[in-house]
Amino acid sequence: MSNGGGSTITWVVGGCLAAVITPVVMMVAVRGSESEADTGSGAGGGLENGSVPAAYVPRVLKAGAGTETVW
Repeated sequence: MSNGGGSTITWVVGGCLAAVITPVVMMVAVRGSESEADTGSGAGGGLENGSVPAAYVPRVLKAGAGTETVW
């Protein structure tokens, strides 16, 4: 007999499916994409090879390390 909101079996099966699917979705969301890890770009976006003039490369590397003032 249905109580207007679905049977108990429906709720149990739906709850079990949610308990199995939710962790899988969370793992995929946290892991990110393969291509993002391969490109070396992250929150900062990365730089293309040759996009920084040679005279500024040491300063950019120091700034990226965040260990000292570069200018």
